[in-house]
Amino acid sequence: MSRRLMKGLEDLSIFYDQTVRNASGGIIQFAYGDDGMDPAKMEGKDGTPLNLDQLFMKVMATCPQREQDTLSPEDILQMLNDKLSEHDTSSDGGCSQEFKKELTKFLEKRIKLMKNTRRALHLDEDHVRKKDSCIEERIAASISGISAKQLQVFLDTCLSRYHPKKVEAGASIGAIGAQSIGEPGTQMTLKTFHFAGVASMNVTQGVPRIKEIINAAKKNKHTCYHC
Repeated sequence: MSRRLMKGLEDLSIFYDQTVRNASGGIIQFAYGDDGMDPAKMEGKDGTPLNLDQLFMKVMATCPQREQDTLSPEDILQMLNDKLSEHDTSSDGGCSQEFKKELTKFLEKRIKLMKNTRRALHLDEDHVRKKDSCIEERIAASISGISAKQLQVFLDTCLSRYHPKKVEAGASIGAIGAQSIGEPGTQMTLKTFHFAGVASMNVTQGVPRIKEIINAAKKNKHTCYHC
């Protein structure tokens, strides 16, 4: 089964327009995995391209902040939207919608923390006093404030590290996909022998069902369906 999968998918590869095509040039998928990212290069625990928490902590530690440069929540979102709009029209190409949502959600979480801090210090949640700051403003800035320089460095770092995560043109993703199916198929074959006669393990719904799909069988011999 693994050899048949490998033979059937060996001609699939990534073209320079980020589409998945076969040897004759036919488009199989407009974007590899719907986002064009290489799973082996993901940094996040749940398969996200970047570990935003770690990047943000690194920027906050390496880029000093001055309390007079602290941004308001409205300024943070405006700066984010401007940066993403500028990046979409660049020669590197834009980011996926999922990554934009993830980045926006992360900064909204930081804004919520900023508002909670300012509320606890009895300060205006939406407006930051930059001139003649009182001691409460300085405390709020040191706890959860974000300066323009820090946000600029954070966004530039995220966007510069996002593009290397994309799958490269010419990658033999067909062979990779065949292997990713063949290896679990081998494990299911071993399960079939080890749990023969155990009805609760459903050993007839693994490899036999995959073979039916590959053969495009009209009649399902092994799989039972319940409506």
